[in-house]
Amino acid sequence: MPVLTEVQKLEFIRDGYVVLPGIVPFDMAGAALYHCDIAYESKKYNLPQNNGNYRPTPSFWHSVKSANPVTDLFYKTDLYQVAEDLLGPSNTVLRKEEGQIAYTLPDEESGLGLDDDHPKNKWHIDTPQGPYANQGTSFILMFGVALSEGQIVDQNRGQLTVWPGSHFRTHKLMREIIQTHPADEVVRKFKSWKPDLGFPKRVLVMPGDGFIVHQRLAHAPGVNKFSKIRKNIYFRLSTKMHDATLPKFNLSPTPWVGYHGLGDLLPKGSTEGDLEGKCDATV
Repeated sequence: MPVLTEVQKLEFIRDGYVVLPGIVPFDMAGAALYHCDIAYESKKYNLPQNNGNYRPTPSFWHSVKSANPVTDLFYKTDLYQVAEDLLGPSNTVLRKEEGQIAYTLPDEESGLGLDDDHPKNKWHIDTPQGPYANQGTSFILMFGVALSEGQIVDQNRGQLTVWPGSHFRTHKLMREIIQTHPADEVVRKFKSWKPDLGFPKRVLVMPGDGFIVHQRLAHAPGVNKFSKIRKNIYFRLSTKMHDATLPKFNLSPTPWVGYHGLGDLLPKGSTEGDLEGKCDATV
C-alpha cells in the first residue's frame, strides 16, 4: 500500500523535498541518538583536514554508521516503504549500507546571527568521489531523520537548508555541463558556477520526523548559532539499475529517471517549466 499521498508526491515533484512528520517511532530515534552520542563521546570519528571550517564536521567510522540503531531507521520504519513508493517495489539500494551521521556543532565564527538569513549562494548538490567522480552522482534520492530537538524553530540552528524547486535548474545545468565538457571536468565546472536559485528555506523538524530530498535539489547544512549540536542522520538511495541508467538520468530533460512510483503524476513529454507550472497548479 502506498505510504505517500498524491499531494505529498506532487509536493515532492514541485519542491524537490517533503517533510514526513513522525515517520520514525520516537523510541527508535532515541536509540539512534544514544548510539551516535556514545560514538561521539568515544571519538569514533575523523575530522577533515584543511577544509576551511572553524568547526569541521565529524566523519563517523563506518562501523558506527552501519550499526543497527542507525540502519534500522531506514529498514525497519515506513521510510523503506516510502522509498519503494517512489523508486518501485524491490528496487531500492541503500548506498554503502550505512547512514551519514551529521553533527553540526555550534559556530561562533560564521558572522551570522541567530535570526539572519542563510546566504543565497551558499548551496551545493552532492557530487561523488571514487568510481562515480566523473558521472554526476552515485544516488538519486536522500532521506533524512531528525534526532535532536530545537530544529523546529525557524532560526539558524543548523537545520538542513534547501532551495525549493531548484532541482529542475541544477539538473538542467548538470546536463549541459556533461554534454559540453570532458568527464574529468564535470564536477569542477559545476562547482564553479553558482546561479541565483532564489531564497533558501530551513527544513523545520522534530525528533522522529523524516524528510526526503531529490539528489539534484540545492541544499546546505545550515549555520548553527544555537547552543547545542544539531544531530541528523541521512540515507542516500539509488535503484538497483543505477549504474545502467545513470547516463539516461544525467541526459534526461527532467530529473525523474528511476522514479518509477511517480508514474502518471509526471506530465508526459514535458520540459522543466511545464512540470513546475503543472505541479504548482495542482498542490
